[in-house]
Amino acid sequence: MSEDQLILQRKFPITSRHADFKSELRISSLINDYIQIAWQHAEELGLGYLHLKEQGLGWVLSRFTLNLDYLPKWPGEIEIKTWPKGMNRLFYLRDAEIFNEGKKFASITSAWLIFDINSKRPKVLYQDRPYLHSLADKHAIDEITPSLKTEGIPVESMEHEIRYNDIDVNLHLTTVRYLDFLLDSYDIEFIRKNPPKKLRVNFLKEVAFGDKTVLQRLENEKIHSFELSTPGKNAINFRAEITY
Repeated sequence: MSEDQLILQRKFPITSRHADFKSELRISSLINDYIQIAWQHAEELGLGYLHLKEQGLGWVLSRFTLNLDYLPKWPGEIEIKTWPKGMNRLFYLRDAEIFNEGKKFASITSAWLIFDINSKRPKVLYQDRPYLHSLADKHAIDEITPSLKTEGIPVESMEHEIRYNDIDVNLHLTTVRYLDFLLDSYDIEFIRKNPPKKLRVNFLKEVAFGDKTVLQRLENEKIHSFELSTPGKNAINFRAEITY
């Protein structure tokens, strides 16, 4: 396949439900759009949800980094350009550049796993398919999202029981709700005055319907760290880091 054939571009509207109180695109809505185009591209490449499901396999987003110059306003439109970027150990890498009115405002690099639905163990497949590696040197962000640690002074702790509006088709906490929880830990004035510049995320263990979670926020100057846990299961489920 040519480079053009390996890059998928798609436009997404910014509607009122995608916007926050500043009329800016929510980060969770932006990441949701990215996940949708990533899934669509995997389908077009013959590695999508339905193809893997037939083999008792599935995709899971494991890590990502988002770099932000700004968040565009409602009403409006964004365009996402994405491509597969090879492999690193067990991870299938994918990058994206995101535009508003022809101007790039965000970049993403992400790492995905193929896992066995029954055993929950990761699998390494399709590494011999050349189109997975053809754009390995084309970077939206020239790094791999690292394993995160929680560092800083604890400043906030928030409890939440996972309910209907939090879950996906597998009865697990959705990707975008993790991100909503991060910003819900702030007061409105902080969000008004402090635009995020960078977000790093590690998804560690699934969170299920009915789980009681605790989100802790720690601050170290302009870098805020987050850890979501389920104390009843003695598990750390998620870590994130926002740079302001």
